[in-house]
Amino acid sequence: MDLYKYIIDEMAPYKDHIEKFDLWALGEPAIDPHLVERATYAREKGFRRMAIATNVERFDPPIQKSLMELGMETFILSIDATTAENSEKIRQGLDFQRIMSNARSAINLRNKNGYKSRFIIRFILQDGVNSHEWNDFRVYWQEKLDRGKGDDVYAYKEHNWGGYEFK
Repeated sequence: MDLYKYIIDEMAPYKDHIEKFDLWALGEPAIDPHLVERATYAREKGFRRMAIATNVERFDPPIQKSLMELGMETFILSIDATTAENSEKIRQGLDFQRIMSNARSAINLRNKNGYKSRFIIRFILQDGVNSHEWNDFRVYWQEKLDRGKGDDVYAYKEHNWGGYEFK
């Protein structure tokens, strides 16, 4: 936390030039025990347009509520399947039912309490694994989202530097 605060303090004079403040890089932010504290500190220093991208498994209601109350602007929920079987091939070790429950919970919490956060549901298209699920996935999530709040469902084609293929 000390290093994080130092970095935020150093960036603070430039906050008006920072277009977006993402609280993740190549990892899962919801496993960070300091996530809410980090977001709060950045907000107190004047940073805006804050976002996280999460695989949703550990994005549970207490974290959701804390970040929405803080005014987190964007949540990118990475959910890559409509079935547990395909989800668990792609995101090995994660619980599909928990992912779905947490995602629906976050959207319901936002809608019930009038938080201004928006949701982007992100789907990575992977030939031979989940591409055939895209249309059903898109319809399912579009029915739950609110385009008027900036919500959307996106699909991206898989990019794989390592050449690994799911079996």
